[in-house]
Amino acid sequence: MELKFGRPTSASSSPSSSTAPPVHIVGPAINVPVEEVRDLFIEKIGLKEPTLDPVQLGYAARVFLRDKFHHVQMGITGVNMAVAETGTIINVENEGNIRFTKASPRSRCR
Repeated sequence: MELKFGRPTSASSSPSSSTAPPVHIVGPAINVPVEEVRDLFIEKIGLKEPTLDPVQLGYAARVFLRDKFHHVQMGITGVNMAVAETGTIINVENEGNIRFTKASPRSRCR
């Protein structure tokens, strides 16, 4: 089964938790069993040591994504708050991804 935009492409396949739409804005995969996350990480990002430890899976995701952030040509960020008088923009983050998107690429769009 091939995934496209979070939904199965095959009409005969039954949706699993990994093909269902995200259920939470901060933890979009909170409904996905850790076994599915592990299996996806093995298949898609080459997880070398299979684990069910969420901390280790989170670390594997960070390592994989940080490498991607360091090699992108363009970063696109949004704005959480802007001040028109000064041109100040404010981004609020909790994982460091906005900082990587702003600092690593040669070009950046807001």
